[in-house]
Amino acid sequence: MKLRSLLGCGVAGLLLTGACGGSSDEGGAAAIPRDQAPAQFVNAVCDNIAPCCAKSGLSYDAAGCRTTWEQIANQLLFAYPDTTNYDAAAAGACLNLVKQAYASCTEPPTDGPCKSVLTGKVPEGGVCSNSIECQAPPNGDASCDQGKCVQEPRGKSGDACNATCTESPGQTSCFGSSGSGSSGSATCFTNDGLACLSDGRCGALSSLGQACDFGTCTPGTYCDGTCKEPKAVGMPCSSFDECVSSAYCDFQGSQNCEAKKADGAACADRDECTGGDCNAGKCAQDGIANAESCSGPSPTP
Repeated sequence: MKLRSLLGCGVAGLLLTGACGGSSDEGGAAAIPRDQAPAQFVNAVCDNIAPCCAKSGLSYDAAGCRTTWEQIANQLLFAYPDTTNYDAAAAGACLNLVKQAYASCTEPPTDGPCKSVLTGKVPEGGVCSNSIECQAPPNGDASCDQGKCVQEPRGKSGDACNATCTESPGQTSCFGSSGSGSSGSATCFTNDGLACLSDGRCGALSSLGQACDFGTCTPGTYCDGTCKEPKAVGMPCSSFDECVSSAYCDFQGSQNCEAKKADGAACADRDECTGGDCNAGKCAQDGIANAESCSGPSPTP
């Protein structure tokens, strides 16, 4: 499992993130023909992202922004015309959501119409070169693995699995199971109260005081043999997930949980920052802005 982009699975963090699959919900928005979609999505981003760049301390260059996003949009929309379906109604509805998201410097949606702008046609086992070409199962995903499409159904309790994922606005984060029996294709979601356990099956997250593996505890607890309450500021720590949400583990200094830093404070890692991002050595608000989106591709050495 990987981060999914709106217009192409497996192209992480580009146009938007969202699972590949689902049905369109145009909500009255005007449909966008495929040949017009790149320009309209580029406008939606580059006409709105400048204030977001400023908030993140990044310079904005309109021409550079357009260069970045034109390359992305054209590649994703036209690279696989024979192996993907394009939903013009979903694109229209998604475009409105993209404009709203960038205007408020928030992550674009991962559900609704943005899921179904492009969907794959290639069935499981079919030849592929990109995950966007692969047909996803209902409520699941698909990926291109060693040139073949592999379906990744959303796991139910007891399903054979290979990964645990957590959905959040803008992205889906995943990690593989460490269990020797992890040979299934299903993905277990903590949002469903499940994790891919050491026996290679989706099972219930562990509660406070119960035995656990990494990533298998209920939200608000951490695993140290058993699920435990997170540690307060000033308590010793050795891993990033041990501290309360308002603190971080200072590995390089005190070895204690320390209060997260305000925007503008010096930082080495995003985990140190209240805003969720460490940009050019200073804490900042986590958002959609990045150097390439704001000012264009870096010059080739």
